[in-house]
Amino acid sequence: MDSEETNGAPVLIFGEALAFYELLQKNNQLLVVCRCVTNMVKVLNMWRGTWAQDILVLPVKNITDKIGIWEMSNAANAYVWILQKHPGLAMLSTAETEHIEDNEGNEDMDGEGY
Repeated sequence: MDSEETNGAPVLIFGEALAFYELLQKNNQLLVVCRCVTNMVKVLNMWRGTWAQDILVLPVKNITDKIGIWEMSNAANAYVWILQKHPGLAMLSTAETEHIEDNEGNEDMDGEGY
């Protein structure tokens, strides 16, 4: 997610969406309630931080992409790691990135097997 811009560059906010709401007054605004990661530090080219105590409400239009979040529950440090997509995924064609649907148990749609 990104929030307000500072000096022309968006401020990145990483977080977990908890709920989505639509306000049906005036302009039907779509909102997301999220728990954000604070104290962000980049270590070995990976972002890490800690969960914020506060809950934020932001416009849904501020969500820019899905991310993965990983945390060790019983670790001495309570870091939350932001998982990145592997750079090699950008080199795959559309056909290579499509998921194969599970057709197990379904027969052909031309009537065979019915």
